Amino acid sequence: MIIDTPGLDPLVADMESAADQLRKEVGQVVAKGGLNIKQEIKNDFRQSDSFGSTKPGGVIQNVRYNRRDTVNSAEAEIAPFIEDDGTGGLTGVAIYGGSRGGGGTVADPIIALQAEGPRFTAALEALAGMVLDE
Repeated sequence: MIIDTPGLDPLVADMESAADQLRKEVGQVVAKGGLNIKQEIKNDFRQSDSFGSTKPGGVIQNVRYNRRDTVNSAEAEIAPFIEDDGTGGLTGVAIYGGSRGGGGTVADPIIALQAEGPRFTAALEALAGMVLDE
């Protein structure tokens, strides 16, 4: 039995195109969310009298994010980078305090992540709505 389905070819092409576009758009949402989290963490550091220096080599300068996109995922990693000059190692003291007191004057980064959660979810929901409407 042979089934003739030439009408499905345009549908398949449209679905493949939509998937490619969706991957790109999701990557942009992840990038924006990562940037928002990074900026909020840096703002938390700026509010600290001890760790708020914006001078080169300060802890704030070491808070960065990396973005990775693959065929199946989009990721953003926001973290201090210790390998640059070692000041990133002070991040733990800034957030949690030192073993001999001091530090602990910067908000936990999980708060920035939690604050971005609703905006990130709303952006993905809006994106899904746009794709389904097309």
